[in-house]
Amino acid sequence: MKKGNAKQRNDIIFMLFALVLGLFMGWAAYDLEGIGIAGAIIKNIGIWVFVSALLAVYTPEAFKAALHVLLYFIGVIAAYFTNFVVMGGSVSFRTLIYWLIFGAIGALVGFIDWHACGKEWLGAACAAVPISLLVAEGYYI
Repeated sequence: MKKGNAKQRNDIIFMLFALVLGLFMGWAAYDLEGIGIAGAIIKNIGIWVFVSALLAVYTPEAFKAALHVLLYFIGVIAAYFTNFVVMGGSVSFRTLIYWLIFGAIGALVGFIDWHACGKEWLGAACAAVPISLLVAEGYYI
């Protein structure tokens, strides 16, 4: 097998991993919605941002990091709202667009997070993006 084919196959596997992880987390967020601490943790947007930051940091290239984070958020949104509709709810188009814009902004943040492993102040500033959201989400605790 050629070296280029193996790299392309690994890229596709990582993209599928990001999508499946997003689908799982979206499904779990809806199903565990009212069930104690586990439901509160998985439904919190901070955990989604934390997982997307991990996906971005461990991706080899910045543009692929943005793509992986976008696929992750698309999976979360698709699974959550599909489960919501299957259980008898209705979703407005405006709400769906709102969450898709959030996913696109998440892809931009994933691109920025990829640079968090950099040295000096640029890496620190890029790492501060998800940390600041997590602090803002949990300040009341």
